Amino acid sequence: MITSPHNDNLTQVRKLAGRKWRDKLGEFVAEGEDLIAAAEAAGWPASMRLVAAGSGLEGMSYSQFMHGLREAGIELDRKVLADIAVRDPETFRRFAEKAREAVAA
Repeated sequence: MITSPHNDNLTQVRKLAGRKWRDKLGEFVAEGEDLIAAAEAAGWPASMRLVAAGSGLEGMSYSQFMHGLREAGIELDRKVLADIAVRDPETFRRFAEKAREAVAA
């Protein structure tokens, strides 16, 4: 877990906001599972994945999260989940916990 704003990974992400650094390093930042999936489909694998603290997904990938939801019998599409994550983070954390429990069972 990243706890410092001076963390090397965060510094790298901030640098990539500028075109100069993207061109120099040959890297870019893709936010969201759709953009990451599109980049990987185009042959650009992710070199690093960061998940926001407090999202409830710490220690669990997005695919594990979705699999856990299906195993728990929770049928919500990703757009509804994204809306819940923004509007009601506590409910989203409860969904993440249910998914984690279903994957562990």
